[in-house]
Amino acid sequence: MKTLNDRIGSVILKLREQERTRIHVPGYGSITPSELHIIQTIGDAKQITAQEIGNVLSISKGAVSQVVKTLTKSDLIMQSPSEKDKRSKVLTLTELGNHYYECHLQIHHDLQQKLRESLSETEQAGFEKGLDVLLDALHDIDTQYR
Repeated sequence: MKTLNDRIGSVILKLREQERTRIHVPGYGSITPSELHIIQTIGDAKQITAQEIGNVLSISKGAVSQVVKTLTKSDLIMQSPSEKDKRSKVLTLTELGNHYYECHLQIHHDLQQKLRESLSETEQAGFEKGLDVLLDALHDIDTQYR
């Protein structure tokens, strides 16, 4: 029988695997998870600077710049001067980028739907509480041992 630690380990390994695997968007091609996270961040904000993306995702300016360059070349995002600060560029999704964003929202919806179908409301509340406890425990371990 699997222990709690075995289950947590399996979830972490599956999430790591998914973060390294390109996501296929039917009719359009594939994209890396990091590219899709940035597309989601831009789509959620409608317009945002690279620095703000780094803050939201807790990633370096260099990492954001590298992905932004790829997404711009792929015509998924566009850059324009900020009206507030002409030295800064505002990022927005192109029509193609918006399609990828909508596909990503659908992936999230499908996952949530699967959980809703598989768990009662009481079980969903317990699952969410368990995730909160797990995140707090992981944070505590990071603080204590890193």
